[in-house]
Amino acid sequence: AEKEKLKQKKKEVSAEDIIVFKDFQEEHAWRISKMMEHPERPVVIPEPQQNTRGPPRIRDFNASIAGSNAGVGSGDFHVYRHERAREKARQKFMEEEEARLKAEALYHAQRAQLEKDAQDRTDKNRKKRQKKKNKKATEKAQKKAKGDGAGGPESAAVDSDESSSEGEPEEAHFKIGGP
Repeated sequence: AEKEKLKQKKKEVSAEDIIVFKDFQEEHAWRISKMMEHPERPVVIPEPQQNTRGPPRIRDFNASIAGSNAGVGSGDFHVYRHERAREKARQKFMEEEEARLKAEALYHAQRAQLEKDAQDRTDKNRKKRQKKKNKKATEKAQKKAKGDGAGGPESAAVDSDESSSEGEPEEAHFKIGGP
């Protein structure tokens, strides 16, 4: 008797339990609000479906292509029609594959060209910065030489060349650690 009462309670649905949505946006908003009531529950986002069929099984060569009047009987027309459809599918697949490969090759060529152009611009700007830096260093060395009065601009240029030698490591301008 108790089991029957429970079954009846489950079957009875009140008007409050039924939710009628005006449109998809309202239903979507309701679903999001229900989901946000329990933020600790994990949300499962399904992966988008991909083409699971793959390319059609197409033979490289179809030797049994018959003409439209092959067999001439009315029953043979369906065989011809299916052969023709398979051949069209094979040709379409080969054309699409060729177009895809061409587009992919074009994309890679354009991307390589863009990367090369970007690298060229970067190299040009690097040389420009280095030239400006060297010019500034020589001007500074010349001013220092004029201020000292010891030598001419030739000795200042030699000093700046020696200070910027690539073989020797530069001294640190700061110390890490204790005294």
